[in-house]
Amino acid sequence: PQCGDRLENELPPVYRYDFPQGTVLDFGKNHTGNLSLVLQGERGTQVSIIYGEQLTPDKKVDHYSTSWGVLVQRDSFVLSGNDDVFQAEFTVHAFRYAQINWNKPCKIKRAVSQEIHCYIPEYSEFRCSAPGLNRLAQVCIQTFVSNMHGGIPSDCPHRERRGYTGDGQITCEAVFYAVEAEVFYRKWLKDIEDAQDGVTGFVPHTAPFSGGGGGPSWGYAICAVPEILYRHTGDKKIVKEALPHVRRWTKYLKTRMNAEGLIDREERDWCLGEWFCPERVLIPPEFVNTLVYIKSLRRQQKFSRLSGERENVTQEIEAAADAVNRAFLAADGNYCGNVQGANLFALDAGVVPLSLRETCWQNCVEHYSEDTLFHVDTGIFGTEILFRMLFERHRADIALKILQ
Repeated sequence: PQCGDRLENELPPVYRYDFPQGTVLDFGKNHTGNLSLVLQGERGTQVSIIYGEQLTPDKKVDHYSTSWGVLVQRDSFVLSGNDDVFQAEFTVHAFRYAQINWNKPCKIKRAVSQEIHCYIPEYSEFRCSAPGLNRLAQVCIQTFVSNMHGGIPSDCPHRERRGYTGDGQITCEAVFYAVEAEVFYRKWLKDIEDAQDGVTGFVPHTAPFSGGGGGPSWGYAICAVPEILYRHTGDKKIVKEALPHVRRWTKYLKTRMNAEGLIDREERDWCLGEWFCPERVLIPPEFVNTLVYIKSLRRQQKFSRLSGERENVTQEIEAAADAVNRAFLAADGNYCGNVQGANLFALDAGVVPLSLRETCWQNCVEHYSEDTLFHVDTGIFGTEILFRMLFERHRADIALKILQ
């Protein structure tokens, strides 16, 4: 039951913008759910509702951020002449504003937005002396629950609505701190394991599988999600059951190597490394993906130990690390010119030679405090590593300046 959607709250409109052939209702916050309407109008009147997160200067719904101009969230219906009750039952929308259009005058007798998402048994609270961080925490929790439907963490609740294994794994830890989500992620882990190709070991970019682009960083969810679940629950059964899937995953990745020992292709057409940097992605996919292979091997070794087995993949780790260092490490301690968090990826995977580790890290510190002036240049995977490492290495001052 916790994974199923339910009515969480009813939101009345906080403001209304009328125009000759309709009205726009403002519900005060972005959320997922459905509009519940009672309309009175002439029989045959055509009504449509468009949903969005923003308004145009003339107070109409600007749906581009939720539609790319193509996937418009729209409901349409025809009035009977009586008091008509409208409420979509087989979908949810993501919006703050709802624009109701009609071709003949109508009267709105009731309008609320029914906020809908998976059942959340308990929410956390965060408060500090910085209003901006308090607001950020609230927005994060709202974003998390708006993407929790049917036991699947979606990439966005309005466009693709898919359980991308990249998006889901990098937010997993934060969601655990924000809300009670153990049952939710136990269920989604089963989806990931079920989606894995039983022959090749390939882990698709969405689970349950529904297409979508990505690369090995997405498939790494087969390692990341059970590890996070174990860390928050202490249940060794989780990693023991995940271990066979991780073994198939690392064997699959080994088949994706080129002659230089770098992973440069996936089973399907997509083979991204990093994704969605503020500027175009410059960090080489082969660099990121080979480090994913190394991290996967480390998780395999850890899960084996926790399961009471003795599995040694050190030779494979060292060979892949050597390939990465030959191809991407410079004498100044930077990987790929330290572009878009490249050094962070290398440090996180544990491939930096001991003699260069401190230099590599200090180059990161200087980059974010002096070069980017406390702005991120990383994508969805590097950003998680950046903040985690800043706190782990006692540079929370930089992390807080970036956040503020």
